[in-house]
Amino acid sequence: MCGLELEQHLNAQHMDHATLRAKVYDYFQTQLDGARQRRDTLGPFSPEEFRNSEAALRLLEQGNRDYWHTMGREHAQSELDRFIGFTGLPEEEFRDLTPTILDEIRKARIGATKALLEHVRSLDVRLLTGAEPHGECAKRRAQPS
Repeated sequence: MCGLELEQHLNAQHMDHATLRAKVYDYFQTQLDGARQRRDTLGPFSPEEFRNSEAALRLLEQGNRDYWHTMGREHAQSELDRFIGFTGLPEEEFRDLTPTILDEIRKARIGATKALLEHVRSLDVRLLTGAEPHGECAKRRAQPS
């Protein structure tokens, strides 16, 4: 490849990356919405759940290569398969971009984990202040003793 052909190839990859980012955002927004609903029903994290989520966040923040190496090939393939299945993106079209896709998945998971931790912290505050009780905790508090 040279000249115009290379430029067109790079522009096509750029467009594919924009599409990829939008699909990653939709994928994780859907997951985050579901996780928030589950937490509203279950109430705040236990101390162990909170520690596990923070440890997972630290692992995600290691960097793309380190994270996927630590998690293993099967985990990476499973994540990739779920993402491709959710988005309906043609796998063969993005095969050359697998490391980029995995990096976008990792970065989006960082954002989603941080957002969920923030949501859980807000549940703690709301329960402690008596504002907006949620889910099972609210049901237990509302039941006469």
